[in-house]
This record gives sequence, structure tokens and C-alpha cells, in this order.
Amino acid sequence: METSFLGHSYHSLLEKFRFSYLKPLTIGGKIDISSLKEGYLAMGSLLHSGAGLKKVDLATLKYCLDRLPKEIEKVGRIYLAGDQNQCLSKGIDTSSWLEIKAKARRRRMFFNLETGELVCLISSISDIDDLVNLLIAYRIEKLKLKKILRRRLELFIAKEKYRWLKIDDSDWLKLKESLGENWQERIRLIVAGPEPELSLEFLTGAAPDFSAAANQWWQQINSRLLLFDPEETPVYFISSNLHSLLNIVSGFINQRQNEIFGHIETNYPDLYRRWLDVREGKDLLRVNDLLYYFSKIYFDDLPGELEKKKALEELLGVKQAKPVRSSLYSSAQLVPVSALANSAFLDPHLRVGDQQKLKTSQALILNINYPLGMSAYFLLKEILENFKKLKGVYVIGKAAILAGQVGDIQLPKVVFDEHSGNTFFIKNSLNENFPFESLRAAILKDQKAISVYGTFLENKEQVESYTSAGFNIIEMEAGPYLAAVAEVVGGGKLPENRVLHLDSLPFDLGIANYASDNPLSKETLGIGSLALRGVESTYLALLAVVQRIIELEEKR
Repeated sequence: METSFLGHSYHSLLEKFRFSYLKPLTIGGKIDISSLKEGYLAMGSLLHSGAGLKKVDLATLKYCLDRLPKEIEKVGRIYLAGDQNQCLSKGIDTSSWLEIKAKARRRRMFFNLETGELVCLISSISDIDDLVNLLIAYRIEKLKLKKILRRRLELFIAKEKYRWLKIDDSDWLKLKESLGENWQERIRLIVAGPEPELSLEFLTGAAPDFSAAANQWWQQINSRLLLFDPEETPVYFISSNLHSLLNIVSGFINQRQNEIFGHIETNYPDLYRRWLDVREGKDLLRVNDLLYYFSKIYFDDLPGELEKKKALEELLGVKQAKPVRSSLYSSAQLVPVSALANSAFLDPHLRVGDQQKLKTSQALILNINYPLGMSAYFLLKEILENFKKLKGVYVIGKAAILAGQVGDIQLPKVVFDEHSGNTFFIKNSLNENFPFESLRAAILKDQKAISVYGTFLENKEQVESYTSAGFNIIEMEAGPYLAAVAEVVGGGKLPENRVLHLDSLPFDLGIANYASDNPLSKETLGIGSLALRGVESTYLALLAVVQRIIELEEKR
């Protein structure tokens, strides 16, 4: 078997640092977050390039604020667990604790305000990498804020003296958004509040069984969706998000476009000007993409309209499952393929050739919220082992781009997985047939992707080595997903540091990423959400997958 040409020892400092917290945790030890700072700085995280500077690294601070709960200021001890039953076995009843969440990270957390203890349910080693590095990075930037503002905090708040942080008006607005509505109180907690020594450990003394967590997730999802017989029903699996597919299929938003544009015109004049620019050809954006973007605001303001949308989706046979009581914090939905023929307002970019063939289809689309990193491996492995008539696996997600622009669509043919050191050569059906053109970005075919350990666990030397080897995509899920495919289809545990060819699978395979940032430029993950810049590429990627499903069903 051919050895992977990237190997698995790309940077000793990074590996050494990661080992410094994984080893003590996995043998039942406890780590103090403050003790990891030296190794973290030596690693030279590209996302946190300003870690060693006196100036606040705004992008990193924002990134952490968005992915940690606001209660983090009061936390002194963090326990990692696989589920709430593990907590009960150790005498901790989290049902009486406050369930909390972060703005931009799906993770189940329970906080005891009296003791300062926090329980985080984790579903893979990626959760550990993510949480540990978020906590280190946040502590570094938090201490900078303390040093700069400690003796003049109230003046800073009263006069909004953001220039003291060496940031401009735009940056200050972004920081306030991440701090939340009561930003003044949050700043006080950060700067004037106590600084407890933050520790982290496994509640049960060892890493939980992540396969068991995935099985628990699937059993609950299965019962909530009242599923069909998985042995007999044809299924297409999609990993993306939970709103885009239903927007494309139900057409409720197209049906209500006059009301949506009218609501935006009345209440959001700046956004409405974007619509006027699009209508007059000054802004290259599809009308539907703008509608989809505006609809979130519309439904937030008018929740009654959202209920009408859900009612239409139910008429089309759509079933929804909310997040289950599991460490795998991923919702799911079932969409009958027949809904593509029965919908009166299907997205107009889709082409249906044989309406009757689709109407009589028994196939279902199982769409999930994309998980984090290695959770994808456990989740897809569970799906693959349960469905005997799987017809397609499609993965759509955000990724960094090394040569290109934010918003570009990337279609890989090669994926290197840092976890195993394996390189997967794949037959990506979207490479062969991507039926749409982008108005705003490039569609980059036959790309080479890297699935990394985590967003903080990349440094400049490492990324430049990837670039020189022709890799252009950095993300976290494709490698784990492909590892699950290779193990289940191949019938055994995978070797490491090998080249594996997945070009004759028993189902269709498609992977598409849309570029969210460029770590070698100023457009890093810390700049915030893609907003309108990402809406076209998000929907184009999903439209390409749905079009592929239509074609496969029409050929059956």
C-alpha cells in the first residue's frame, strides 16, 4: 500500500503542544489552562498571530467570545463528559444546573453558578482540541484587556474609549456585538472580575466512548423522526445546515417575496438598498440568494410567518428532529425526494426533467447540521452501518482557502487527514458535474484539501508546506467523513499514513466547500460571519447536490 506523501509529522512543535494536554487528560489527569501558555505560544498559531503582542488581537478575541459561553468569566473548573448519565455516576445531577450555550459553537454545557463548575459534553477528540485552545487564546487576550483597562475601566465604558485598544469604529462595533447587548457588564466582568485558575479534566477519569455517543444520537434521532425501515428505504445523506435545503425545496420564501422585500424596505433601509442595487444590476447577486438572506430577519421579526413556513414543509412530508439529549449536538431532518416534484415553488434554478419519476420516488434525504471535526467520523459511521440502501453521501461546509477569494467554491479530489495521516483520492461527482455558474466567485474543481485537527492548530510553516504541496483547502470534516466511508466499505480498521483510493463506492459521493477565510491574509476566521458574501456559494453548493439527486432519481 502506497505511503501518504505528506506523512504525519509536519511540525514537531505543534504535535508536542497537542500531546502536552491530550496525554494527561486521557490518563485521568487534570490540566491547568494557564500552564499551557508557553507551549501554545511556541506553536505559533496562525489564527492567533497576535498572541505574543501587547496589543489586543481583536480577531482572535472576537472568535473566542463567539464560541465560549458568557458565563466563562465565572468558571473555575471544567469537566468533560460523554453524556449526563456519566455525570450522575459521579454524583453530579446536571438537570439542576443551568444549561448554557455559545453564540457560534454547538456544544451542550451545564453550569453550576454556586460552585463555578462547568460540564461540557463532548463527542470526539476535536471537542477537546477546540475547547482547550479557545480557553488558552481567550485567557491571553483577556489578560491584555485587564492590563490596558484595569485603572480606567469606568471611563472606557462611559466614553467608549475604544481607541485605547488601537481599533477603529468598525472594529469596536464588531467587538460590542460579540460582547452582547449588555456589553458594559461583560467588560466589567472581564477586566475587574476575579481570575480563577481554570482547570479541565474528564469527569470519569478517561475519555468517553465516542462511538456510543453517536449510537445514542442516532437512536434518539430515529425515534423522533419516526423513521422508515432503514433496511429497505433508499436514502441520500447530506451534511450541511438545516435551513438552506428547506428554503430550496419548500419555496415558501419565493411565495412570500413581496412581503419579505416590503418588510425590509420598511424596517431596514440600508439592506433594502442592496436589493435595489441587485435589481438594477449594480450588485451581482441572485435574487433568490438575497431573499434567503433577508428571510432570516423576516422570520425573526415575524415568528408567526415562520410557523406558516413549517406548516407548508409538513404538507410536503418534511420531518424535523430537534437536538437530542446527547453530546452530539446535531439536529436532523427528513425530506422526501417526492417533495421536489410536489413543491409549487421549488427554487427556480433546479431543473426537473421527469416530474412523474420524482413523484413516485420512495427515497428520502437525511440532512444534518454538520458536526465538528472527528465527530463527523463517528456520526457517519453510525449512518453507514444502519442504512442498507444508501444512494449518496454529500458534504457541504465552510473551509479556509489558501489561493483564492472568500466565497469561492472548492471541489476536492484529494483529501489529506491529519488525524490518521491518510490521503484519500476520491471520485467527487460534483467535480464531474457542477451545473451552475457563480456570479460573484470562482468554482474551483479538482482541488486538494487538508482536514486539520482544529482551527488554532495550524501555524505558518505548516500551512506554507501545504501550499507548496498543492493543497488549497483547509477544513475539519472531509477527512473524518472519508475515514468512516473507507472503514465501513472496506470492512475493517484503516491503516495510518497511507494513500487510499475511494473511486468505486457503492453510492454517489460529493464534497463541496465554500471559502470562509484565508489564513495567509487578513481575512481570518476572526473577521466574523460571511453574511451576504457567503450566501451565493452556500446555496450554489447545495443546489448542485439537490440537482445531482434529481438526476440520479430520474435515472433509476
